[in-house]
This record gives sequence, C-alpha cells and structure tokens, in this order.
Amino acid sequence: MNDIWKCSYRAAGAMVFLAAMTAPAVTLAQDEVAESYARTGGQLNAYAEWCGSLSKTELASRKKEQAQGTAKRGLSVAQFEAAFNDGYEAAKMTTDAATPGQRADVCDKLNSGKMKP
Repeated sequence: MNDIWKCSYRAAGAMVFLAAMTAPAVTLAQDEVAESYARTGGQLNAYAEWCGSLSKTELASRKKEQAQGTAKRGLSVAQFEAAFNDGYEAAKMTTDAATPGQRADVCDKLNSGKMKP
C-alpha cells in the first residue's frame, strides 16, 4: 500500500475519533440551550402573570408549546419542568422584591413587546 493511502486511512481514523469525542459535547450544548430556553420561558411566564399580560389559559398554552419545543431538542419533561420552575421561581423572587416603579417598567416592556412571554 502506498503512503498516500496510509495517510488517508490515518486521517479518516482521526476524523472518526474526533467525531466520537465531540458528539457528547454537542449533545450537552443542545441540552444547555434547551434548558436555558425553558428557564427563560419560566421567567417570562412569571412576569406575564405578574403584569396580568396573559390569562392563565394563555400561560398554560405557552408553557405547553415551550415543553414541546424543548422535547424536540431532546429535553425530557422532567428536565423541562425543573428548568421552567427554576426560572419561574427566580422571577417570582424578583417580583416580590420589586418597587411599584420597577413593576411598571417591567410591565411596560412586556406589554410593548420588548419582552415576549
């Protein structure tokens, strides 16, 4: 076998090895993005609830849509619920401590479309 073929086989082997090593990292990154999306959804739902921007039915519908979207990205229902609830609770702590002026600012941004639940 000539040297070119030996190099090609080595290169192909190296590429397969690198692909195998990076696949878990790509999956991890996708999970992190999906969890971040779920967490942000929880925050925005809490703000929309706080501002009265959406009804409970609309909030539940948006949460269901977000859960379906993250499921397509490989996030389990349990992972979605945990991340969503983390975001929701973090936002509730913020809203509980907010002044009326801060509430008005957040609600104005939410209702003007600068923040989307």
